[in-house]
Amino acid sequence: MNGKDIAVVAVFCTAIVGMLLRPLFVAWARRIGGGATSDVAHELDELRQRVADLEAERARLLELEDRVDFAERMLAQRDAAPQLAQRTPA
Repeated sequence: MNGKDIAVVAVFCTAIVGMLLRPLFVAWARRIGGGATSDVAHELDELRQRVADLEAERARLLELEDRVDFAERMLAQRDAAPQLAQRTPA
C-alpha cells in the first residue's frame, strides 16, 4: 500500500466513525445548548397537571362514595322503621 491508499482508507474510516457517532454528538450538543431541557420541562409540567387532575378526581370519588354510603344507610333505616313498629307492643 502506498501513501494514497492509506489516505483513502483513513478518510473512509473517519467518515464511517463520524456517521456512527453523529447521534451521540447531536444529543451532546442539544444537552449543552439546553434544547432538550425545555422539552423535559414541558413534559414535566404536563405530568404535574395530570397528577393534579387525578388527585381532584380521587377526592371527587371519595365524596361520591360517602354519599352512596349515606344513601344506603338512609334506605336501610327507612326499610327497618316499619318492621320495628310492628314488633313493639302498643
